[in-house]
Amino acid sequence: NAGTVRLLGGAWSVMTARAASLLSWLGYNLNERSEYFATANGVVQAPVVTLGALSIGESSVNRLTIGALNFDAQKNIDGLLGMNFLRHFKFHLNQDSQKLELQRRAD
Repeated sequence: NAGTVRLLGGAWSVMTARAASLLSWLGYNLNERSEYFATANGVVQAPVVTLGALSIGESSVNRLTIGALNFDAQKNIDGLLGMNFLRHFKFHLNQDSQKLELQRRAD
């Protein structure tokens, strides 16, 4: 069990992003390449890495490129779940249970 990770998600985030400190701690090299990201605080340049896979519950996407951003600790989130992950699924946010429901799209 990898523990709980709090992700903010939705169609407004194009690329999935995780905290730079976590990716560095996991051993990813954050010095190889970078891209520009539009954030609430303006456009920032940040490292990007490609994960072998990103899994949320039973749902997984292989070879997913994500941004290594620094998040405001006061917001209590560990990353953004972007459309580069969500586009592989039919998804619904259940407001009552506050859970994201994912169903794999037929390719």
